[in-house]
Amino acid sequence: MSIQPWNESGRVWEDDHGLLDDEQVATCQRADVAEPRSPVPTRMISNGEYMPAPQTQEQRSVELRLDELAEQASWRLGISRRRFLAGSGGMAAALLAMNDVYGHFFAVGEEELFEPAAHAAAAPPKDLFVFDDQLHMVRGSRPSPAALRAIAQGPSSAPRVKSNPYNARGQKDELGEVWSNWNPALVGLQVDPGYAHITQFIKDERLKDRRPGFNNICVHKGLAPGPSDPQRGHPDDLPKAARDWPLLNFISYHACIQPNFFLAGALEEVKAEKLRGGVPNIRWTTEYAQLAADLPNCIAEIGTTWASSVVTFPTIAAHILGQLLKYMGEDRIVFGSDSVWYGSPQWQIEALWRFQIPAAMREKYGYPELTETAKRKILGLNSARLYGIKTVETGAYKEVPKDYEARMTPELKTVLEFGQLRADNLTRMRETYLGLAIEPEHIRHGWMRATS
Repeated sequence: MSIQPWNESGRVWEDDHGLLDDEQVATCQRADVAEPRSPVPTRMISNGEYMPAPQTQEQRSVELRLDELAEQASWRLGISRRRFLAGSGGMAAALLAMNDVYGHFFAVGEEELFEPAAHAAAAPPKDLFVFDDQLHMVRGSRPSPAALRAIAQGPSSAPRVKSNPYNARGQKDELGEVWSNWNPALVGLQVDPGYAHITQFIKDERLKDRRPGFNNICVHKGLAPGPSDPQRGHPDDLPKAARDWPLLNFISYHACIQPNFFLAGALEEVKAEKLRGGVPNIRWTTEYAQLAADLPNCIAEIGTTWASSVVTFPTIAAHILGQLLKYMGEDRIVFGSDSVWYGSPQWQIEALWRFQIPAAMREKYGYPELTETAKRKILGLNSARLYGIKTVETGAYKEVPKDYEARMTPELKTVLEFGQLRADNLTRMRETYLGLAIEPEHIRHGWMRATS
């Protein structure tokens, strides 16, 4: 099938925008017709840009366990299975099923199957302040890198991206997949081949003759296989920069993790007990945490690092958070989603709030517990402190001023390409959706591999 452009003026897709050829489509099924409607997808679903991988045995096990839990709970509650899965009990069942198959990484109890109040007590609270330190904003005329989008979207990136771009060896993650979907919301969306990626590095000489008028320097670190060169994102240059400029905060994006998006190699090294300073050596992140341990103006940001590990390599996610807590402390870790690549960040927020570092791992390596207090700090309060945001005052957040456009400088309008987008109805759509009290249907659109 040929690639059809987005019809910007009419805001509609052309009839034919898939990239799978007829032979590939013949081995697939439409997900909105054939996929079980569950809160968490148990199949890889493609948006037509890549070939979906077959369901793994682990995914099948999660699916069967979820079916079993849903059947039992819906019968006990006297409601239909579909209605049960649409509610809070359905999400609890999905988390329980994943814990049964992959290990106990998510805080969820069986009572949440039956009691919405119990689920609400364990879910992210309504008063949770979330500050996303890394949205990775791009200009509308320069879409995001195809490979970055594809790694999160999974096999539905085919045929534009036909295999995991960061897993050339075909290694499997902890779900048994070579290319797992991180965020189900991306399935069915188009991957643009013209994406561009900008990398930033610390350059001390750029600051020597200036008096900075700001406090926070956010710098790309990591995601760069190859030599340990600071200009490629290695953390070697951070101690000098932090000591030379003690009044500046150096916020290291990605927490300096070196492996690109797929962490099978890191998992192998953990299993082989390759240590650095008594803990598993997660390349560059472990070194960074140890280098920055006594540098209070070094802050670890976990954008992409969290998204790329919590779904597919939860063991690595636990070590990363454990080491950052151990060496840097809960006051020097900030959440970022990098969500221009990975869709709505809600799944990352929910996963972090529910996540826990296994007790055995904490005891073996001396990792602190990931407490509710620590989660609140990581998800928002630490960034609020860094950026001077008042998070607790009543009435601190108000509606956008009606004259906001008049307050924008011409330069800002140019950067944001202001005025080039029309009819943004997201707020109206949200209000309509909430007003209709629609229950989630868990329908995902795209292609999945046909079952035999």
